[in-house]
Amino acid sequence: MKTVYMYDPETLEYTHERNCQPDPLGGGYLDAPANHLTVKPIIPIGKAAIADGTTWKYVPTKKGIEIYDIRMGTKWTCDTIDIPEGFTTLKPAGDPYESWDGVKWIVDEVRKAADEVLRKKYRMINLQMMIDAGTKLGFDMLAEITELDELKKVK
Repeated sequence: MKTVYMYDPETLEYTHERNCQPDPLGGGYLDAPANHLTVKPIIPIGKAAIADGTTWKYVPTKKGIEIYDIRMGTKWTCDTIDIPEGFTTLKPAGDPYESWDGVKWIVDEVRKAADEVLRKKYRMINLQMMIDAGTKLGFDMLAEITELDELKKVK
């Protein structure tokens, strides 16, 4: 048996080793696919081995680092040599109104302000319904009335 070192046929990146049966007539191995080298890669930390003819070259890799989907800000662990399209290494701050502008995460202040206006409007409607119902039932609604008055003062 002879150990050969396999690589991905598309990316040429080292994937694993495999034991193969040498051809008794010479000239290779009986069960080794074309995408292999006979030289064992010695991979430095932070590098990936790439097949280069009959030997390996070593390139920086992003595998294992945290990356973020620029559409949703979702965290992933990179599993490729390079950062895939649609991802960044920049971590979003976590503001629900953040979006990617092509270079950095930004907060959409207009959308944030519009949502705040809607939240305030819904809270005021909710408070008014609570006050109306509570008053009819004879409950003390002073806290709700005070909150509603304060919300009406704020523009």
